[in-house]
Amino acid sequence: MDGPVEERPIHSLRPVKATPCCNSVLERHLAVDLFGTYGVTQAFLPQLARSPCAIVNNLFVAAFAPLPIVPAYSISKAAAFSLTQAQRALLAHEGVRVHAVFTGPTDTDMCREFDAPKASPESVARAIFDASRTRRKASTKASSPALMRTSPRRPVPERLRPTVRFMIESLGDAPALVLGRRVDVLAWNRMAHPPVGPRP
Repeated sequence: MDGPVEERPIHSLRPVKATPCCNSVLERHLAVDLFGTYGVTQAFLPQLARSPCAIVNNLFVAAFAPLPIVPAYSISKAAAFSLTQAQRALLAHEGVRVHAVFTGPTDTDMCREFDAPKASPESVARAIFDASRTRRKASTKASSPALMRTSPRRPVPERLRPTVRFMIESLGDAPALVLGRRVDVLAWNRMAHPPVGPRP
């Protein structure tokens, strides 16, 4: 087992207001996206710590800037992003890598009603696993005893496979970013270009 990929697609189009009904909507999202993600990680932690592996939390671009049509979903994904960053720091000493993937609209039941370009679930999953395997191989090579004896310890540059870049470019009008292990931006598509800055 390389580690869990956590994704729970629920959302509500209701606005978030201080009413019992809307409070329950927000609580439902937090129960799944925040506490559910935390619970799954804790359940698998003994297995994850026994061998080098990675956790990939599948988030959403609304974690950066809330979408008015899915306010509760945006809030819960932002909370899950904060959890991911905390997990990355807390689990590093266990040898467990923690990544976040910020997808745009994906062709699932949750997004079926939205009239926007969507990535297929298969292409998203394939890109996530490809990127995770590439990162794992780079980490294994960098930590080999022979390499550590002959060169100073330096962070291994993170590189994305062409399939990952193709995936985020294929999202069309949906902004998408790919963040690295230090929450640095590794890639973005043209719709995410303005908030990120000039493309290198």
